[in-house]
Amino acid sequence: ADAVAAIGNGGNDARLVDGVWLTPLAGAAPGAYLAHRLLPCEGIPAAARTLAGDGFRADRDATVEGTGGATLTGGGSVTELDGAPHRRRFATTSTGPGLLVLRQSFMSCWRARADGRPLPVEPVNGAQLGIRVPAGAHRVEVYVDARPARLGMAGPLLALLLLAATRRRGASSADRPAASGDGARSTPATPPAR
Repeated sequence: ADAVAAIGNGGNDARLVDGVWLTPLAGAAPGAYLAHRLLPCEGIPAAARTLAGDGFRADRDATVEGTGGATLTGGGSVTELDGAPHRRRFATTSTGPGLLVLRQSFMSCWRARADGRPLPVEPVNGAQLGIRVPAGAHRVEVYVDARPARLGMAGPLLALLLLAATRRRGASSADRPAASGDGARSTPATPPAR
């Protein structure tokens, strides 16, 4: 069991878990939320300016790639269900199509499904993970597609097998009999020219 000690910290409760102090941040954005407002930005610098702006609400807004004005969505509720870090699961409920925002770094290997159907995944808030979800109640699964990593591991394995095969086939000259039989003698090497 984890050793936990709680202390008062000006309204925030810090706790010691296995020798590490964990302190909640006041006003920190949730780990996952359905955005209420989508703010289009052209590129990461524009997204960073929008994120730093006074009007941006980290628990309700999301920057997305694009142009134009803000788009209001219905928002909704999100509950994270049990799952591994590379296979996260959520229960979402919304009145209209929305954008599920995860405080997870965007990588192209992330995939998502709602009730078994594929969903588009996109970078939001500069470099976080966004998933377009349909209206209604859904079970959303977000997972890492391991196929590219497996293919990447196949290359070095193939190289090792090829190296082993060539070493076995090409034994050293000390293991081979002399070409002219038992009476063969070697000729001394010619000294280098001066």
